[in-house]
Amino acid sequence: MKGSLQALAAIFAIVPTVSISADSEFKESVPLEFAQGLLSGPDFGQPTFYSDIADSFPEIDFPQQFELLGSADLVYVTRVILESKLSPAESRQALVDRLTESNLHIVPSSSDVRESVGFLSLDKPVYPVDLCHDNFGNISANFRGSITGSLIVLEHSVAGNSSGSSCTEYVSQRQEELAIVEAHQRFGLKKYQPRMLLPQPSVDQKVSYRSGTRSSGSDDFHEATTVLATDWTLAETYKHIADQINSQGWNVRKENTLGSTTVGEWVNPADEAISLIGTLTVQKTGDSRYKLTFRIDRNLYIPNINNRNNAPFRIPTNN
Repeated sequence: MKGSLQALAAIFAIVPTVSISADSEFKESVPLEFAQGLLSGPDFGQPTFYSDIADSFPEIDFPQQFELLGSADLVYVTRVILESKLSPAESRQALVDRLTESNLHIVPSSSDVRESVGFLSLDKPVYPVDLCHDNFGNISANFRGSITGSLIVLEHSVAGNSSGSSCTEYVSQRQEELAIVEAHQRFGLKKYQPRMLLPQPSVDQKVSYRSGTRSSGSDDFHEATTVLATDWTLAETYKHIADQINSQGWNVRKENTLGSTTVGEWVNPADEAISLIGTLTVQKTGDSRYKLTFRIDRNLYIPNINNRNNAPFRIPTNN
């Protein structure tokens, strides 16, 4: 047994090894085999890349301000990459104007139902746009900033229009669905969420973003959460949000800082039947990174009919 182990060790000792450097970026071009391996998968074939537009992409005209960088047939979807010296917002508008002239219909999306409360940014995001054509189906477009202007990524599914209806019917259906979403947002405790503008980057600040408000709730609570990157301190970030809550009718009861987290609690009697408790939590999760949460809880109370100025008797809820 000992001799077998020694022989095995000797075999591995003569096997050549490859030294691989870590964290070395591609400078100009990416090897074709690497790109194919990166974008291929076990359930579909190998992607193909083109210096022009792949035949599987619909024949449409692009704005004159756009320059084609290339395209890729990813088997399940065809992707076209364009660039423009326009800003992302200007590129979006130019593309929408051009494609709607070519009988494509804009499909309403959830981004059309704008957040008006919770954590908000003064920066206006450039949302993707979905367009529908009765013959070749849907095209989606995404826009992002670049050094020279913006990059535009178009995608077309080879499956075509999967809704089984005309674009007019599909657009109408989406409008009805979003109307229900918008109406739902006017009910519950979300309407009591304060507007909280996030810190904006200073001129010399290299990183600042928000992840977008995520919210959840029921009849008895509502919670808004976001992630923020800023060079502000924990105290500065908390004060920036807390001052805005104070200015919107909420009365602060207590504040406390423990380690990398600051928590404040407010009360806002919304009407005679309910009283709201709002809790702001600002947690530092890393270098210049924060998680912000504002939660509203509702407690029912029985008013004293003999003296309505008395403090309410609260009935605790399950939340």
